Amino acid sequence: LYFPAVFRVMGHVAKADGRVTPQEIDAARDAMRRFSLNERDMRLAMDLYTEGKHPDFPLDDELRYLRTAAAGRDDLRRLFVQIQLEAALQGGGLNPASRAILARMCDALGITALEFAARQIT
Repeated sequence: LYFPAVFRVMGHVAKADGRVTPQEIDAARDAMRRFSLNERDMRLAMDLYTEGKHPDFPLDDELRYLRTAAAGRDDLRRLFVQIQLEAALQGGGLNPASRAILARMCDALGITALEFAARQIT
């Protein structure tokens, strides 16, 4: 559940302002490299990223599933937010739309505003 959620939500955040930039695609590819994905898994990650870009992507459902799957694993929830934040920053920064989605994500995953702010600083 974690792997698909990472790339679906990353695609959703990238599309938040209406378009996906080459920098955002590069950020997703960098994340794939950090996960050391093989060719098959990279194609899957790209497909998941594309799913997340759809206007009807069920972000709240995805986050609910993730929170349930990561119950008792604060480290996984924080890492998820960190990955999304790093991709957004590398992809050109936080615009108001992506910032709103990240705030929704933190709320859904039980990440406080202070924890999120600390991740932006580090």
